[in-house]
Amino acid sequence: MKNNFLKYLLAIVLLLVLLGLLSLVQGRMNSMRADAHLTDDDPLENAPPLVAFTSVALGGFRGLAADCLWLRSNKMQEEGKYFEMVQLADWIVKLQPRFTGSHAFLGWNMAYNISVTFTSFED
Repeated sequence: MKNNFLKYLLAIVLLLVLLGLLSLVQGRMNSMRADAHLTDDDPLENAPPLVAFTSVALGGFRGLAADCLWLRSNKMQEEGKYFEMVQLADWIVKLQPRFTGSHAFLGWNMAYNISVTFTSFED
C-alpha cells in the first residue's frame, strides 16, 4: 500500500516538474516564432464573421473542411453546376485566406475554364 502511494507521489512530482519545464520551453518557442514573424499578430481583427467563426470553431480542422470543399468543387465542375462552384470558391477562399494558390487557381478556373462553357454573354 505504501509502495503504491510512493509511486503515485513520484509520478505527480515528475508531472509537475515536466509541466514547469514545458512552460519554460513554450515561452521561448513563442518568442522565437514572433521574432521570425511566423504568427499573426491580430488574426481575427476585422475578419468577416464566417472566417472568425471557422477559425475559432474548427481550429486545425479548417484545412480538412477546405479540402472537402475542394473535392466538392471539382465534382460540381464535372457535373456542370458552375453557379454552386462560385459559392464553394468563396467558402474555400474564406477558409484559407492566406493561401494565395487557392485564389490564383479558382480565379483562373472561373475566368478561363468555366467561362468558355457558356455560349451567351448573359450566362
